Amino acid sequence: MFKKILLTLTVAIPFFGLAFLLTGSPPRTHYDNLPWDVEVHADGTSSVFGIHLEQTPLSELRDRFMVFPSLALFQSREDGQSLEAYFGPVKLGPFEANFLAVLAADEQTLAGFAERAVHGKATPSGARRLELSENDTRAALALPVVEITYVPRARYDEDSVLARFGEPVRRLPMDDGRRYWLYPEQGLVLMFNRRGRDVLYYVAPARFDEAQGRILAGEGLDRLQP
Repeated sequence: MFKKILLTLTVAIPFFGLAFLLTGSPPRTHYDNLPWDVEVHADGTSSVFGIHLEQTPLSELRDRFMVFPSLALFQSREDGQSLEAYFGPVKLGPFEANFLAVLAADEQTLAGFAERAVHGKATPSGARRLELSENDTRAALALPVVEITYVPRARYDEDSVLARFGEPVRRLPMDDGRRYWLYPEQGLVLMFNRRGRDVLYYVAPARFDEAQGRILAGEGLDRLQP
């Protein structure tokens, strides 16, 4: 389900703005929807950016961001099928980031979407990208968000992350220079990427072992930009 990519960003916001909010004195302005504000619920789910994973439907994100996402079904031999909604750059709190949501759908629903797809093409990762029919696109708006990939415009540094997110339970260095910090209690994986953009990946804490297993298998957590 996960496709190894790097989201290419050509415009960067000034680093000092992020550094101030991460490490400086508390700002006078109160911001909501900060990437380190994760609320964990008793049922093993979590909320971040005002989105309750496994409950908030895609339609709420569309209304909130005031943009219709690029919605597609991805198929690959290794990862199976994944229904993904890419919003491009959005502003959450004081930060701008690329934002991608994965939707919950059973295999029967995904198979129907694939059968009725109006267009398909191969992607650089080897996966096939299918464009949904108009009716299926409307149906997908009612599906809940189960995973979030958040790619900030600014870079994170270790000291700043420790100050806001705390000490990770585990650190996983990769042979290509990427470094994963794992926060299972929050359902968060943070990837430092020296060759591209850093990535924050959110999943319900109850499903965190699945995400960790994919990392250990070498699949990574980057997402394919439609």
